[in-house]
Amino acid sequence: MALRAQPGNPITGVATSLAAVALLSASVTGCSTTAGSAATPPGSAATPPGSASTSPASAAATPSATPAALPTVAAASPGCSAATDPTLTPGATATRTVSVDGNDRSYLIHVPPGYDPAMPTPSVVTFHGMGTNAFLQLANSGILASADANGYVVLAPEGQSGLWQLPTGEGDDAADTPELSYLDAVTADADASLCLDPARRYASGMSMGSAMVLVLACQPERTYAAFGGVGASFYRPICDGAPPAPLIYFHGTADDVVPFDGGTARGFEVAPVPQNMAAWAAHNGCQTQSPAIRTDDVELIEWSSCTADADVDYYKIDGGGHTWPGSPITTNPKFANFGGVTTTTVSATDAMWQFFSRYSLPTAG
Repeated sequence: MALRAQPGNPITGVATSLAAVALLSASVTGCSTTAGSAATPPGSAATPPGSASTSPASAAATPSATPAALPTVAAASPGCSAATDPTLTPGATATRTVSVDGNDRSYLIHVPPGYDPAMPTPSVVTFHGMGTNAFLQLANSGILASADANGYVVLAPEGQSGLWQLPTGEGDDAADTPELSYLDAVTADADASLCLDPARRYASGMSMGSAMVLVLACQPERTYAAFGGVGASFYRPICDGAPPAPLIYFHGTADDVVPFDGGTARGFEVAPVPQNMAAWAAHNGCQTQSPAIRTDDVELIEWSSCTADADVDYYKIDGGGHTWPGSPITTNPKFANFGGVTTTTVSATDAMWQFFSRYSLPTAG
C-alpha cells in the first residue's frame, strides 16, 4: 500500500476546519465527565507493556509454536433477528451498561446514520489510553467521522479509573485478563441490540489501549478480524500459539512516553518498536518485507505473503510524539504541547479502516 496523496486516501486527507476543531475541543472540555475518568490530555501517560505485575513484558520473541487456526463465527449477530433497541439511534452515540461479575460497567456505542437493521454491519472496538476515557478516545481519534462515512458501528469500552488490567505475562494463563469478561459482555450486548457482523469486528487503541489490542491479538481463539495500534507495542512468547493477526501499527520516533528505540517507560523495560513489528511479522509467517515507502515525515514498511494473508503494516512517524496520527484534537495548536508532535501526513483512523476492510473471519455454514 503506497503512500499517496489523493481523495479518500488516509495520507494528507485529514485536514479539518479550525471551526470544527474548536467545536470538538469545546465538546471535550464540556463533557469531560461523560465516561467517568478524568479528562487528561488525549494520548497522555500510558503504561507500556513490560511489568510482571501489570502487563506482558515488551520484549521481542521469535515465534516457535504453531499458530492456531482461525475460529469460525456466526454470519450475523442475534440482533439481526430482533427489533433494534429503540435507545440506539442511527447517527448518535449512546452510553450502555453491562454487568460483569456483579459489577456494572459502561461503554459507548455509536451507530452510523446509514445503519440498516437488516444488514450485518461491521464494528470497531476502540480502546482509550491510560488516564483518559472512552469519550476522549472517540474525540482524539476522530473515528466517528470515519464510522459515519464508511458505515460501521463503534464500540468504546471504558477502563476502570482510566486503566486497563493487562495480563501479568506469567504462567499458562499469561494472555488472560479480567478485561476479557468485560469485553465479552460489551460485544454480546451490542450483538443483541444491533445487527452486527461477527466476522468483521476489529480492534484499535491508543497507548495502553494499543497494548490491550495486542492482548486480544494474542488470544488463542480470537474473535477480531484485524488489529490496529498507536503508541505501544509488544510481542511475547505467549502469543506464539495465537492465529496469525493482521496488524497495522503507528509509532512516533520522538515518543517520550513509550520510547521508540526501547528502554524504560514509566519504570518498565520496553523493546524497540522495529523489533516488535518484526516479531509480529514472523508470527504471521510473512515472507516478504517491502522497501520502506516515504511520504514527508511518514515511513511505511509492509510485510506481506503472510499466513492467512495476515499482513503487517508499520508506520514510523519521524519526529512524532505520543499522539494519534491525524488526530483532530492534538493537531489543534491549543493542544500542541500534549504528547508531542502529531503528524497530518497520515490519518491512523482512515488507514486502519482501509486495512481492516481487507479482513474478515470465516463464518459457519
